[in-house]
Amino acid sequence: MRKIPPVTCVLVAVACVASPLQAQPEARRVSLLPQWEFRAEGVAADAPSMVAGIGINWRAGWYVRPALTIAGGAVRVEALPWTGLVRVDAAVRFHLDPFGERPRGLYGSVGASWRHLASAGLGGGDVPILTLAAGVEGKRGRRFTPAVEIGVGGGVRIAGIVRRTRTGPAR
Repeated sequence: MRKIPPVTCVLVAVACVASPLQAQPEARRVSLLPQWEFRAEGVAADAPSMVAGIGINWRAGWYVRPALTIAGGAVRVEALPWTGLVRVDAAVRFHLDPFGERPRGLYGSVGASWRHLASAGLGGGDVPILTLAAGVEGKRGRRFTPAVEIGVGGGVRIAGIVRRTRTGPAR
């Protein structure tokens, strides 16, 4: 059996690593401009809430999308009437199909949420909450892409989302 020279092994390794980089088509380029989203969300917990908000996300690589959202709505604390709520979410989404090769794109997210209650003294406000979620983006339209998300963080969260479609083939 012949021994393979180390130089040959290095050249084969470089060719294997470099070939996918050269094979990337120009069409895979995608705008780095932010993507806007609108969301409506309900949280089932001891203090149930409903919020609607606007968010922004951007590409930080092919698979990762950091996002910020600000939302307002109402929360019911104990037996008191509904009171105002402002919530700010920061999350990082990891897309399993960033190039839109399938009609639906799965993703997972992890983040933090801060909420502020309008009525002082109700408790439970101004505290960070860890959030975990899984979502699915629907078929991309020319202008908008729908998504549905379910997660946990201060209760069970269910959200309906409409995102501005990102230009190019990637989500």
